[in-house]
Amino acid sequence: MPDLLHSVQQVYNQTHQVIPLLMVAALCRVAVTVVLSAGQFYVERHCARGSARPSPCS
Repeated sequence: MPDLLHSVQQVYNQTHQVIPLLMVAALCRVAVTVVLSAGQFYVERHCARGSARPSPCS
């Protein structure tokens, strides 16, 4: 997410509040990662419906 970090850098160069802005950027990155990971889980589960693989736990 270089665009987000570049925007944050421009703002904290003007306001001199580095830590709060980097925390907001980190929270945004975590939120996007969680949403995309959940989406990937459901897509993979949907695509694996017809596969007949034995369970690795058996």
